[in-house]
Amino acid sequence: MGSCTYNSDGTISFAGYGDYKIDDVFDPEQNAEAKALYGPTGGFQSGIGGFYSGGTAIFNYRQGGFWDNLVESFAGTHDLLGGQIWGWYDDKGNTSSKTSFQQGASDVTTVVALPVSMPFAISDLVSSDFVEVLFKLGGN
Repeated sequence: MGSCTYNSDGTISFAGYGDYKIDDVFDPEQNAEAKALYGPTGGFQSGIGGFYSGGTAIFNYRQGGFWDNLVESFAGTHDLLGGQIWGWYDDKGNTSSKTSFQQGASDVTTVVALPVSMPFAISDLVSSDFVEVLFKLGGN
């Protein structure tokens, strides 16, 4: 597909062979190793958003749409609770290499962080005025 070059700032540059582009490298249909890059919620961060299972899209969503806004509302709190405090990200914020035990633990913390992050996600999605109306309708 191509080759990678490590840059002095720690980033990696890709040069594709022939017609291959960087998008082809991250496409799990063209590169079986790319399946590991896709999380169950949100997909591969720099690619098309979607919900994935084993690197295969269950469905994709467009940037700025309802599903994108919903997923992004979880982003900060979920990333912190699901991975950052446990050391699952490197110093650049990318998923770090893990042993099989660490990968299993990462899968668990990712799932557990979803319901814990929900109140923060809702506060990002819904205005405080709307929440106040809901409380008044509920008798509080």
